[in-house]
Amino acid sequence: PMSLDWDYQEVFESSVEYYETNREPRRRPHQMIQNYFRRKNILMACAGFSEKELKKATKEVERAKFKRNLTKTFLPAWKVEDALESAARKTKRAVTRKNKRSSSTTTKKSVQHSSDVRCVVMSA
Repeated sequence: PMSLDWDYQEVFESSVEYYETNREPRRRPHQMIQNYFRRKNILMACAGFSEKELKKATKEVERAKFKRNLTKTFLPAWKVEDALESAARKTKRAVTRKNKRSSSTTTKKSVQHSSDVRCVVMSA
């Protein structure tokens, strides 16, 4: 894929009006299509990329495309998962609040057993 870059070469300055009156006519989409070998030649001969760099870039593009497709595929499931996690948090919060309220109204008695095990008995 082609991309834009911040590195540019400033040739000359001109006004928009000058550019619009002197530019070449727009190309049709079919005129802008370049085959695989032409693009590869431009990248290797003109831009100085190696075969290894091109393969690496192609692999990265394919990996990114795969990840995008994976995200698109599982997006509905992730929405459900998020809803379930939210419901679990809210339920836990409600139960914790309820337990805190009920524990403040009950009294605790500590009972010592003969086997040195300490038990706490809750009573209302």
